[in-house]
Amino acid sequence: MIILQRDTWETIGDCTDIISKGYGLKISHYEPVRKIMKLVTNKGVKAVKIVDTSYNRVEFSFEAMEHARKHGFKNIPKVLPTRDGKIGINTDAGILMIIDWIDAKEAKYNNDLNLKLATEALAELHQASKGFKPSKNASPRVYWGKWIENFNMRCKDMLIFKEAAYSKKKKSDFDNMVIEYVDYFYSLGIKSIRHLKKNNYAKISEKYKKEKTFCHHDTGNQNVLITKDNNVYLIDFDFCILDMTIHDLANFIMKNVRYKEFNIDKIDFILNTYQNKNPVTEDQIKIMKAFMEFPQEFWEFGSRYYMRKSPVEKQKCTQRMRQIVNDIPTIEKVIKKLPG
Repeated sequence: MIILQRDTWETIGDCTDIISKGYGLKISHYEPVRKIMKLVTNKGVKAVKIVDTSYNRVEFSFEAMEHARKHGFKNIPKVLPTRDGKIGINTDAGILMIIDWIDAKEAKYNNDLNLKLATEALAELHQASKGFKPSKNASPRVYWGKWIENFNMRCKDMLIFKEAAYSKKKKSDFDNMVIEYVDYFYSLGIKSIRHLKKNNYAKISEKYKKEKTFCHHDTGNQNVLITKDNNVYLIDFDFCILDMTIHDLANFIMKNVRYKEFNIDKIDFILNTYQNKNPVTEDQIKIMKAFMEFPQEFWEFGSRYYMRKSPVEKQKCTQRMRQIVNDIPTIEKVIKKLPG
C-alpha cells in the first residue's frame, strides 16, 4: 500500500489505484525519500511528488521546465503524463505528479567542484530561460518590476510584528528577539528599497521582462543533483517565477554564505564561475546587493510565527530566528564587500 501526503507521506489514503489507473504503472517496490516517494515500476524507476497548489500553477512550472529543455538545458527530470495526457492528478493533498528518478546525490556546496558545477548549471538554466511565454492555461507568478512594492509591504509587516510582540503581556523568546532586532531589520529593508531605486531597478527589470526570463527560485542544494559522472540536474521547479535571473543568483549566493564564517572568496568564486557562462554587469551586481540586503528570512519567519498557531511551528520559528540574529555580522560583511 502506498500512503501519500505532502512532506510526510502519511495518512491521506491508499493511492495505488490512483497511480495504476492514472498512469498504467505496475509498482513492485516503493520507499519514501525526503519529500517524494521512490517507485520501482514496470516502466522504470520513478518519483512521486505532491505539489500543494493549483493545477494551473503546476502547468506553469511544467512549461518553464519544457522551455528550458528545448532551449539547451536538458538536465531536468521529465514529467510522466497521465493516460489522458495531463501532467498530474488532483488529490486532496495537492497535485500528484510522477517524474523520472535521477540516480544522483544532492550537491554539497562546501565542495568546490560541486559548487562550480551547480553555479554553471544555474547560469545555463538562466540562458535557456530566455523567451519563455507561458500558455493561457498556465498561472504564472509574475515578479518583474514588483520588488520595490513587495519590499515596502514586507517592511510594513515588520512593524506589525513589532506591535504584536509589544502587545503581549507574557512575551516569548521570539517576541523578545523581535523587540530587540526589528528596528535593525526594518532599517535594512528600507535601505534595500532605497538602493533598488538608486541603481535603476525598474530599468534593469524591464530589460529582463523583454527577454522573458524566469527564475528557479529554490536553489537549495537539495534541488541540485549531481550524478557520478558529474552531470548536474535541477529539480523541483514548484516555486518558479517570472523575474530577473540575477535575483536567482543573489539568492544562490546567500544560500552559500548564510550561517557560515564570512568568506568573500566564495562570493567571488560563484560570480566568476557564473560569468563565464552568463555575463553580469556591475550595475546588475548592485541590484543583487539590494536583494541580498533585504532581511527576507526575518520577514518570512516573523510572518510564520505570528500567522500560525501550531506550537511545533512556533518552536521551529524561534530556533530559526536565533540563527538569523546570530548571522547579522556575516550579512553585514557580505553587503559591505559588494558594490552599490
